[in-house]
Amino acid sequence: MENVIDRVKKLMEEYSINENDFSKKIGIKQRTVNYYLNKERKPSLDFITNIYNSYPDVNADWLISGRGEMLKQPEKEVKQIYSPKVKDKFQIDPVPLYDIDAAANLKTLFENKKQNIIGMVWVPNMPVVDGAMFVRGDSMYPILKAGDIIVYKEVSEFQYVIYGEMYVVSWKWDGDEFVNVKYISRSEKEDHIKLISYNTYHEPMDIPVSLIQAMALVKISIRYNTVK
Repeated sequence: MENVIDRVKKLMEEYSINENDFSKKIGIKQRTVNYYLNKERKPSLDFITNIYNSYPDVNADWLISGRGEMLKQPEKEVKQIYSPKVKDKFQIDPVPLYDIDAAANLKTLFENKKQNIIGMVWVPNMPVVDGAMFVRGDSMYPILKAGDIIVYKEVSEFQYVIYGEMYVVSWKWDGDEFVNVKYISRSEKEDHIKLISYNTYHEPMDIPVSLIQAMALVKISIRYNTVK
């Protein structure tokens, strides 16, 4: 199975650059780069970040997860074929910040919106959303880290899922409840979806659609930066 280093080698071939020049371009010692390219060490976050910063034409999703094309595609001209009578609305009032640990699961939280509220969230020009919760775990690091707040829009039907976007997914397996924040992608398995982490140390997983209890599209993320 192709991994990040395999894609880095493809990138070097695309730009016809040798290991020495590549090391200089991304600002990392050649010896360290050699360790990564020979898979003697796992690539660090700085290594991936430096590559992305040094090659702005490279698609970050492709580099990290293998999704899409290697290079960013030019934006296509979009012709408006429908003009809605009602313009997109913004959230006027704050939305509840929920304690997901206190709720039985995401489905229960959606069905009992007056319970497990620990605060309120509002930001300027916030799109219409349903609620907010704290992030747990490091599967989406560094985009999201534990303690960040995500603001979400509930998904009423699975058919409305937008593949490639980030979702909160609640699913049940063998009596255990799981709540994950992941990218949603199509699965090669029938009647499954693929959950993909941004953190490459977490392997993608395919889960049956029938196990999904509830889903919500992540619209906004908020991070506290504090100095003690």
